[in-house]
Amino acid sequence: MTMRLASFAIVATLAAMSASGAQAQTRSYQYDRGDGTTVQYMCNAGNCVENTWKKGDPTPKRESEQDSASREARERAWAERCKPEKYVDGEGLTRYRYAAKGCDGAVVSR
Repeated sequence: MTMRLASFAIVATLAAMSASGAQAQTRSYQYDRGDGTTVQYMCNAGNCVENTWKKGDPTPKRESEQDSASREARERAWAERCKPEKYVDGEGLTRYRYAAKGCDGAVVSR
């Protein structure tokens, strides 16, 4: 049985088990593909989610005080130049307008 077919069988089994229960129960199954990738299936009331990750994936690092101060300074400078303002358009959607050109496509963080 191929790995993809085995994965499908696992998900189908978990979905059927969780959907057939009188009470909503979360079922999960986790295995290692053999290439350092871990796969986890979680099912609840027939809805399933697949999560995959590689062994040794880096965890997010905390932003240093210097990086935080630098980011905040960039955001303040952008806000002072662009002066973002919310308004509601004719279709009832909230939108932004800016005082300077090119502000609508700005990337505030790295």
